[in-house]
Amino acid sequence: MDKDKPLDVYGISRYLAISPDTVRKLVKRNQIPYYRAGKRIFSTQSYLDQWIQKQIKESTEATDAK
Repeated sequence: MDKDKPLDVYGISRYLAISPDTVRKLVKRNQIPYYRAGKRIFSTQSYLDQWIQKQIKESTEATDAK
């Protein structure tokens, strides 16, 4: 799979194993990397992979700080 191929809301939801509604909520809160083409929402696997790694790192650091 091409990591830079655009994923729409449904592709993002499949990749992250979450519902399309959850993807839209994360976008609305600016909690997930995305870009728009008109009204459509897109991201790429590489953007999402970077975001996941950042979430893991922040979670690990928060746990280590306790």
